[in-house]
Amino acid sequence: MRRQIQVFARVALLSLVLMFVSCEPSSKEEYISMFNEFVTEIEEKHQEFGDSKWSIQKEKYDKLSKEWYYKFKDELSSSEKFSIKKLQAEFLYYYNMHKAGSMINDAIDAIQETDIKKEINDAINKSDLEKEINDVAKELGDLTEEGGELLEGIIEKANDATQEILKAAEDAMK
Repeated sequence: MRRQIQVFARVALLSLVLMFVSCEPSSKEEYISMFNEFVTEIEEKHQEFGDSKWSIQKEKYDKLSKEWYYKFKDELSSSEKFSIKKLQAEFLYYYNMHKAGSMINDAIDAIQETDIKKEINDAINKSDLEKEINDVAKELGDLTEEGGELLEGIIEKANDATQEILKAAEDAMK
């Protein structure tokens, strides 16, 4: 069911693109108006676009900025040509910001993944790690030998103290 919805959404989106592309402007005024509306939509909704939507928008832009521009180029005044160039620059600003953001996110993901892998490899491959473990084990062994005698002394004193307390308690009860 979910797959069917995705296919339907893609077909609908493709239909809209084809409709847009096939709706060729018949006058320079219509062309300028279409380009203005297109860029206005980009300005308002650019943050909602994912990669696939940007791909479709880029196709629309190419049609507006190349094919249709050359169709009406000779009819456009200098002022209108300047307006078209401004619209092109605005679209490219948002498009390139999206591309840059995607590249930055991909780079951050790659860096984080690389850093984590490097840390794991460093920890696993660290040549001193085994030596450090052996040194700690040896030190623990040494402490156990020295500490064993110390621990026996502490236990004896605790037993003696407990015996004295018990004797004092018995004497107090008599």
